Amino acid sequence: MKELQKFTANGIRSELGISGYKLNDTLAKVESVGEDRGHKLYLMKDVVKALYENKKTISLDEARKRKLSAEAELQELELKKQKGILIPLELIEQQWSSIVHSCKQKMRSIPNKLAPILAVESSIEVCKNLLNKEIHLALDELSKNKEVPLADSEELGEADDSNTEEVQTTKASNSKRVV
Repeated sequence: MKELQKFTANGIRSELGISGYKLNDTLAKVESVGEDRGHKLYLMKDVVKALYENKKTISLDEARKRKLSAEAELQELELKKQKGILIPLELIEQQWSSIVHSCKQKMRSIPNKLAPILAVESSIEVCKNLLNKEIHLALDELSKNKEVPLADSEELGEADDSNTEEVQTTKASNSKRVV
């Protein structure tokens, strides 16, 4: 009876032409049959068997089942999209961008609206109340909008300074420019 040839990990790698990483995973599942100068020895038939056991092959019927399942999932997603249950990510990103843009515009308009008034005001309490009032007005206005119009990319850098409602103070303005 002929004795089977034994190989080291390097010998198997060169014979089969596989990567060391893949071979190390495979050799972890194979029992060594000896040792030569500190290197474990393996039977080629055991290594090849372990390599093929790692391969996950599926039958044609299983592949068809997977394909049908994936197609059914895609159809369900499309139906949810048509019913309005599923919203495209791009639309959500656009809507959030518009909300943030509106908020940014409202917040940026507050300093332009209040700077001339606060510049002449000496009472901290009045300044605080004016700021609070303007911030709450801006936030209330934003929260009342159920549907925010989508902003154009050109509008995203501009501030809306058109809202210049008058606020009463305890002192009169000296009409000097605020820098």
